[in-house]
Amino acid sequence: MGFRRQGLIWVVILTGVIFSSCRYLSGDDDNVEDFQVRLDIKDSLFFSGDSAIWHVIWQVRMGPRVPGTSSHQRTASMLKNILSAYLDTAFIQEGEMKRFDGVKIPVYNIIGIRAPELTPRILLVAHWDTRPWRDQDPDSARWNIPLVGACDGASGTAVLLEIARVIHVRGESVPIDILLSDAEDQGPPSFLRSSYSSADKYWSLGIQYWVERPHRNLSDYKVAIVVDMVCDRHATFLREYYSEVYAGQFVTSIWRVGQLLGYSSMFLNLPGIPVVDDHLFLSKMGGIPAVIIIDTRLGTRTGFPEWWHTSLDTLSVVSSETLEAVGRTIEAWIYYVAWQVI
Repeated sequence: MGFRRQGLIWVVILTGVIFSSCRYLSGDDDNVEDFQVRLDIKDSLFFSGDSAIWHVIWQVRMGPRVPGTSSHQRTASMLKNILSAYLDTAFIQEGEMKRFDGVKIPVYNIIGIRAPELTPRILLVAHWDTRPWRDQDPDSARWNIPLVGACDGASGTAVLLEIARVIHVRGESVPIDILLSDAEDQGPPSFLRSSYSSADKYWSLGIQYWVERPHRNLSDYKVAIVVDMVCDRHATFLREYYSEVYAGQFVTSIWRVGQLLGYSSMFLNLPGIPVVDDHLFLSKMGGIPAVIIIDTRLGTRTGFPEWWHTSLDTLSVVSSETLEAVGRTIEAWIYYVAWQVI
């Protein structure tokens, strides 16, 4: 991704670990103070950080997932097979896009579908490609080495693969599509970026391809949640600028769920920088209100973690606890809140 500097009350009743009811009591969706959880629902959630981290590990072991490489092609097949095992159907949308420098690259968007006959729908998105450059690395000799992408690429994908398992285990027919987008991180490297005046359009190529050729009507989707760089044990998820502009009410409800589940140190009610990522194109091009959960930082040089687009983006910074916090927040929001607010 690139960057620019620039009442609902839900009642949860548990019998043992079984969720019994979730009742909508207030019409004021935007008031965070209107959220109350009467009992802890953590024991009714199925998302496992230990399971998710294995999805990070196998992706990294595949090697850099740069479009056009053999590891990219092998990973696409694996991702499709996993989604096929858990959802009603899965397929690869194949295409081709021009990179910023005119090079044509293959695009493999992997799509998994649950309950295709139902609407309205939720779209869950994560990019799975990795960057061909480590262009933020302090050592310029490493700039042209492809990124490992343990956090930037593998972590968001891992969360959604585990969400697919959760959907399978829970069994309900929830109208959800999972879109593992390709070629999100192929934008111009920082050492060339000044040569490209409209740099935004060179990012999120896979999502741009999908928005122009969707597998179903875009109007079926009432909200999209994008997850990217959700692995660091010190992660902070600020309220990203474009998410607030296009989907502020969903940011409020998702962040509040995360806080109520005990993840207040991650889901911060603080404004974040504008991030050019899949959510921006889903909202602007596709008309789908889109929220991004992404690790951004206060006080860093770039607004992102220090490992962003460097050689430090390896398994050493991945935390199963953070993966679990994000995954359980999404799970709880989908199953206990979403259908009240979309």
